[in-house]
Amino acid sequence: MHRPRASTTRPSRAEAILIVRAVRTSRTALPRRTPSRLANGITSVLIMCDGEGNLGDIDEKKRNEAVENHKKWVEAAKFLGCHSIRVNSHGEGSAEEVAKAATEGLRSLSTFAKDFNIGVIVENHGGYSSDGQWLTSVIKATESTNCGTLPDFGNFRVSRDEEYDRYKGVTEMMPYAKAVSAKTHDFDEQGNETHTDYRKMTKIVLDAGYHSFFGIEYEGELKFDQKNQILNLRISLLRDPHTDAKEPIGIAVYVRDLTRAKEYEKLKSDMISLMSHELRTPLTSINGFAELLTMEDGIPVSAREFVTIIANESQRMSRMINTFLAVTQLERKDKQEVLKIPLRLDEVVRETISAMQPFAKKKRIRLIEQPASRIPPVAADKSLITQAVKNLVNNAIRYSPERTTVTVSTALEAEAVRVCVEDRGFGIPAEAKERVWDKFYRVVREGQEKDEESTGLGLSFVREVVEQHGGQVELHSEEGRGSKFSFTLPRL
Repeated sequence: MHRPRASTTRPSRAEAILIVRAVRTSRTALPRRTPSRLANGITSVLIMCDGEGNLGDIDEKKRNEAVENHKKWVEAAKFLGCHSIRVNSHGEGSAEEVAKAATEGLRSLSTFAKDFNIGVIVENHGGYSSDGQWLTSVIKATESTNCGTLPDFGNFRVSRDEEYDRYKGVTEMMPYAKAVSAKTHDFDEQGNETHTDYRKMTKIVLDAGYHSFFGIEYEGELKFDQKNQILNLRISLLRDPHTDAKEPIGIAVYVRDLTRAKEYEKLKSDMISLMSHELRTPLTSINGFAELLTMEDGIPVSAREFVTIIANESQRMSRMINTFLAVTQLERKDKQEVLKIPLRLDEVVRETISAMQPFAKKKRIRLIEQPASRIPPVAADKSLITQAVKNLVNNAIRYSPERTTVTVSTALEAEAVRVCVEDRGFGIPAEAKERVWDKFYRVVREGQEKDEESTGLGLSFVREVVEQHGGQVELHSEEGRGSKFSFTLPRL
């Protein structure tokens, strides 16, 4: 098993995967072709490809580039005598959009690989790919006999807060499996893996009629306190279940330096603590005394101006800290922790428009609702969703020219309800569309001053709230013609 480096231009990472020993192999074990035995008895089975672009990218140009990037590994697999390359089906967008894109990307790559008698196998690697039904529907749609799955027992994390049933997922993937990865993480005192019932999982694999390579993989962390270093260790042992032999056919060791990532996590935690306790108190005092000074009749005009600036800036800083902490708190929550009740999004939109009308009139913006009939409820936290809608409407008003219209609409789309806020404002530059949802990012347009009222956290809050509710955000914008921000939530 070989894991290629994605590109020589990428930052170096302390990681390696090595074939340590191969003592035997079975030529009848391979599903497609017989691997060649290399020097010192090592047998190449498959190449694991990462960092070569997203085969499920909804951008056709980027997806085609990803397909081209993977072709060299198909040729390398042929040269090394492997039977397959392992790829990922990642993409950004709705489940339907990514499924369609992944189908096209995998079909294109599989067509190329077929001439080399090489399989293209997709591992459940988080996100949509860890949904067994989603992945198998994609594999089936490719209509490519050399395109299949590589079920990974320990990787069914659909999102940060949701995990797909691993036994159900493996059962769904096995009809298309051309390899299997038995990932382990932690063990109890009796030596049993604590996350997976291996007897149950092995039975699922064998009952599916699978008789091919079975990779045994361990992943954990090694801490070296004296060196202030943390390493991620993965050990993969390859066995052939087609025979009764106890000897492995190969073992792979993967090491990655996690020191910087752990340092970042600690820094982030310290920053949150600092904002929560050390900054809020003095800012409250500064703002309070500044407001008292502005109320003094005897204060000079020039001094009053400066004190007003102090009060406004301290209030802006307080809003930024509060929003940042709110986003961070949401990131740490599980979906189950969000208080959800049946909620009509059209009613939320109506209330928000009523509350925002004074701000819109002050900016000479026409704020209207485009209602839809028979909108079903969604399961949502009313305060969070209301704030998310307010953020979108506030941005639309703030960044639109005078005497233009901001339209807020709700619509039923299949199994989801969509809320859309459309403006006729300045629009988002193409290079900024991918970043507008990031924390602290603010669009800077040539010839325009940066908006000092903005914290750069409003859209980040919207995305976090929507994703916590199992929904998705979208942006369609054309510079100079306006923007359309929207999100969907699953209907009840």
